[in-house]
Amino acid sequence: MLDLMRKHAGSWIIKILLGAIAVAFALSWGVSSYYSRKEVAVTVNGEPITLAQVQEEHGRMVEENRRQFGPQYDRLATMLNLKERALNALIDRALLFQAAKRLGVTASDAEVAEVVTSFPAFQRGGRFDKEQYRRVLTANRLTPEAFEDAQRGQIILSKLTTMVAGAAQVSPLELEQTMDETLGKVQGVYLVFAEETYRKGVNAGAEEIEAYYQEHKRQYLVPEKIRVSYLVFPLSAYRDQAQVTDDDVAEYYESQRGQYVVPEAVHARHILIAVAENAPAAQLAQAQAQAEAILAEIKDKGADFAALAKKDSQDPGSAAAGGDLGFIQRDMTVPAFEQAIFSLQPGEVGLVQTPYGFHVVKVEERREGRVIPLEEVKGELRGKLEEQQARQLSEAAAERTWDMVNAGAKLPEAAAKAKLQVQQSPLFGAEETIPGLSGVKGLHEAFEGLIPGQAAPVIPFEGGSLVAVLEERVPEQARPLGEVEAEVRQSVLGLKARRLAQEAAEKLIAELKSQPDPVQALAQRPGAVRTAWLGIEDSVPGLTPSAPLLEALFSRPDNARLALKPVEVGADYLVAGLLGRQAPSAEEKDRRRQEVRQAMENNLQRLLRTRFLEDLRAQAKIKVMAKF
Repeated sequence: MLDLMRKHAGSWIIKILLGAIAVAFALSWGVSSYYSRKEVAVTVNGEPITLAQVQEEHGRMVEENRRQFGPQYDRLATMLNLKERALNALIDRALLFQAAKRLGVTASDAEVAEVVTSFPAFQRGGRFDKEQYRRVLTANRLTPEAFEDAQRGQIILSKLTTMVAGAAQVSPLELEQTMDETLGKVQGVYLVFAEETYRKGVNAGAEEIEAYYQEHKRQYLVPEKIRVSYLVFPLSAYRDQAQVTDDDVAEYYESQRGQYVVPEAVHARHILIAVAENAPAAQLAQAQAQAEAILAEIKDKGADFAALAKKDSQDPGSAAAGGDLGFIQRDMTVPAFEQAIFSLQPGEVGLVQTPYGFHVVKVEERREGRVIPLEEVKGELRGKLEEQQARQLSEAAAERTWDMVNAGAKLPEAAAKAKLQVQQSPLFGAEETIPGLSGVKGLHEAFEGLIPGQAAPVIPFEGGSLVAVLEERVPEQARPLGEVEAEVRQSVLGLKARRLAQEAAEKLIAELKSQPDPVQALAQRPGAVRTAWLGIEDSVPGLTPSAPLLEALFSRPDNARLALKPVEVGADYLVAGLLGRQAPSAEEKDRRRQEVRQAMENNLQRLLRTRFLEDLRAQAKIKVMAKF
């Protein structure tokens, strides 16, 4: 395979294989990294971080957040501040590597080898395969040296993190106090001073509206908009030019062979009689006897397995489906269960104990492991390669046109040579898409820093490639007061109403503080609401959000049970007090002890890592060299 790749290193098929990851990056990350690849963005103690590195990290973050927020990403993009976060992430990484070097933290070749050989993508039959390793890296435009250096870096950072976080120790007293606080329950009482109640008596004058508008102008901004002229190089125009041979298909199949392995699997059902492994012997014996009775009913009386599962199984996830677990591959479940089902033939039933209890199991079907032969996927692969070649041809044509424009040619001139029609967009912002170009990502961002008349680098997208020239840029500006006066008026009324509600709540607190028992006095007020017994993560019916009230109640000491300040909940204010506190039972503390300890240690470790980085930044010389 490697000899074949060397022999045809200049052929388009190898370029497709090696370029697959680059295409994906371009599609996901936009195009800004085409510019200033070697320009230094910032130095960290003299060590440079290039603009291209920052742009690539920014692109990675953009794609990650697009996946997380979906269609909402464009609306949230400006608030996420990803550019600054990308730069800070690279600065932090540089500082950590510098600290690791000073502390003598290293990664041996043996440690790197252990990590590399553990990747499933590099294995065949559960064992590391060197030829597969090289093949996968080559297909992703990586060398073993570069990949192993990256793994070495990850090991070093992991060791440094462990070293820094190693001081995170939780004392027994801290653990007990935290369990009492987090596992206990409180009961409170509160009285709501609602914004809506106080709106009825307030007005907003012209001067107040003007003053609020001037102070909060950024709330009424219209984001920057741009207009572009563009040429589309559609994939559909290049599909007929794709020339894919049988050898090309075979070569691509060989490079991706791991994707066509169908592992051995068993289609199984089970009936679970749940019992803990460490339950008393009597409970274990009772559960086993119940499972054995069900097994006998199936084997001796021919009872319907699915019907018994619906009636008797204590697994809520599968009981309604007659105990059906679907196809299970090896290493997907606990060893005892796996061994039991893979030892049975279709139609056979058995009994096995796992940490979850006793399972009556039945195998419906077995699927032997195999490699899907080339002939079965030949058509699919041919279509994929034709699509990839069409994309490559589309991008190449777009790059030639971009070169012309970048050299000084006007877009209409370049369009005529490419036999395409110049199209023009309406004004659009970062959160908007252009009709007909909804699949293009990062188009607005591609023109950042450019002036009218300049072309953004080629933008690959789902339907082909795009060459675009900036025609007009309309700066960010506030909407005139006349357009937003109604919105501003409502904001002023709400602000004044909230102030009145807060003042009324503060006045009541002052009155209650003079009472012998302020909380009981609060409870007797008309409209006061007594809560149920609440845990720290519970919610209070009718209050959204509930967290501020719960935090206030849990934080009150027993000798000062009235909250000394109004509790802000949304647009309203509460006067609140602690009526009572319940300590967690000894049994619950024992059951949750390890969980709480782990959570405390995790939080402490995060705090130590944050402080370590803050100290490194405080001592570092960080110099910004270029605007990003």
